[in-house]
Amino acid sequence: MVIRLYIRKLIVLGHQIAGKVDKVGDRVGLTWLYGSCSSCEHCLNGLENYCLDIVRTGWDLDGRYAEYEVAHEDYEVPLNGIPLKTEDLAPLMRLA
Repeated sequence: MVIRLYIRKLIVLGHQIAGKVDKVGDRVGLTWLYGSCSSCEHCLNGLENYCLDIVRTGWDLDGRYAEYEVAHEDYEVPLNGIPLKTEDLAPLMRLA
């Protein structure tokens, strides 16, 4: 049995955003999932949220209320061509 102890630090909250890629201009959305191992049984079956090495925004690292965000391209959702304001798309990232 693996037991994880979480030692919380001050952290920026938030987990779903929509914004523009700096210097590129493409609109993208980001969900709560920041990363995973990409090689365990769960990840290989598209169930990254069950990965033991999951990294979550707003919990394991600063969340999406930060001024800038660094994200892995694999976890970006393209939003170009969607006829809604960027700020209106952020709540929809929980469905992505």
